[in-house]
Amino acid sequence: MTGRVRYLSPRPVPSRVRWVQRWAHLDLRDVGIVLSFLTALAFLAVGPALAQSGIGKPASQNSGSPDERSKMSVKSKVRTDLWLSDLDLLREAVEKRYANLDWLLHERGAPLDLWFAQTGNLLRRSKNDNEARKAVERLLSLFRDGHVRIEWPETASMVLPTNRPGAAPEQGADTQHLCASLGYNSGQVSDGISSAFPGYQSLAVDGPFEVGTLAISDKKIGIIRIGVFSPHGYPAVCKQSLVREQVDPDQSCDLVCEERLLDASFQIITRALADVTTALKANGADVLLIDISQNGGGSEWAEAAARIVSPVPLRSAPLIVVRGHAWAERWLDLTNDLKSQAAKASSIDRRLLKEYAARAQAIAGGLAPCRDAECSRTASAGFASGIISEARAEDFAGRPWAFKVFSPARYPYQDQVWTGPLIVLVDQQTWSAAEQFAALLQDNSAAVVLGTKTGGAGCGSLFGREPVQLQHSGGLLWLPNCARLRRDGSNEVAGIIPDVRSDAGSNYDLATAAWLAFAKLGEAIEAAEQLLARGNPEPAS
Repeated sequence: MTGRVRYLSPRPVPSRVRWVQRWAHLDLRDVGIVLSFLTALAFLAVGPALAQSGIGKPASQNSGSPDERSKMSVKSKVRTDLWLSDLDLLREAVEKRYANLDWLLHERGAPLDLWFAQTGNLLRRSKNDNEARKAVERLLSLFRDGHVRIEWPETASMVLPTNRPGAAPEQGADTQHLCASLGYNSGQVSDGISSAFPGYQSLAVDGPFEVGTLAISDKKIGIIRIGVFSPHGYPAVCKQSLVREQVDPDQSCDLVCEERLLDASFQIITRALADVTTALKANGADVLLIDISQNGGGSEWAEAAARIVSPVPLRSAPLIVVRGHAWAERWLDLTNDLKSQAAKASSIDRRLLKEYAARAQAIAGGLAPCRDAECSRTASAGFASGIISEARAEDFAGRPWAFKVFSPARYPYQDQVWTGPLIVLVDQQTWSAAEQFAALLQDNSAAVVLGTKTGGAGCGSLFGREPVQLQHSGGLLWLPNCARLRRDGSNEVAGIIPDVRSDAGSNYDLATAAWLAFAKLGEAIEAAEQLLARGNPEPAS
């Protein structure tokens, strides 16, 4: 029998049953219509919840912000195997190129195998590239070396302000623009601890360095603040150099122009340091304090600066690098350059140049790669000052080749402008070339170091350095290619331990750090006077 099904019961049917009966009487076309109707009702009921969850939206609209969409995309593309490959490349670079590896393993006793194993595990558990990057950054932070760092491809370079907060804008927009394009900006220099000393009086002087005085009992303390060991922290110095070198700020400045300006800028800050030191001496200062707290480093000018304020002659620190053909070739190039200079020099200079060429050749021979297991992975690269470790400024007067063998000769410095007790003020934010300055004076018993242990960066770059690029992530790994050794043979990268500690923590504000250092200033003065009275013992070679 075909057709609709009919119920025979004549009794009244409850309403809920009538709904069932109506469903039973529908044919396929009716069922389709009803199902469509019910689907629409269901969507109206749950649609808002689905919309919030992102279901049913195009892929480009599945999150509320571009950052969230980027994270979802990164999460879906993470490649653990490629990150582990980058980790292997990083390990290889550390073992072959890191100049402080011996310090890391033997002086610090760092468990390098464990660090890399832990980093590998973190990479395997990483859900996206951001987590993988944090794992690598965590590994490098364990080195506690201020010159070990990584730069990721999308990391924008920080643009530092060209004026300090609250300072009046510099005059001459064109000049300022050119100097800023060459890397001169005052954002590299911040206030030092000494400016917050109780009773500190600032002196109005011309030049890049802040100068002041302080009276303690019957002693007058002259204070010089060096914020960075480079003219690049002082835009006003660049402006002076433009005038001196007659450079038009409206014109482009090529590499030759830039080098001229840099040489002129170094001459300006060198003479400025000597001038303010002389002025403080004439002003009746009994003790000189050089404030290099909050100083991020700079350049090898630290060697010349130290010789200006040191009351005794200085001997520079020994320098080491990782053995390799590139280093050997560089010193052979210097050898040949000095021999070439000797061929056209006076008889006196010819003898000196031949002697220096022989030293350079000996260094080159010692830098050849190891051929047996007993060979040390590092070797001597002369001294932080060059081929020779000590000389008087007048020894190289009128000799244009002098800076090639003794780097301070590049600057018009004077030895021992200051002859009294000397104190160097440091903190946890004293790094790199600033540590070089402090260590040089401390190791030669020329100054008492006051403050807290320095940051620990040591020697960063000798003749420039090239980063290692990680193939997958594109990260640029920067490793120091040199190491400076202290008088006791330890590595400067460990940080400078003060002779007189102020015990200021890394999270202390400037005022608190100043009070703690000021409380120890009397002790530091007494120690500096005793040090000078004892004379200058011969530093260990």
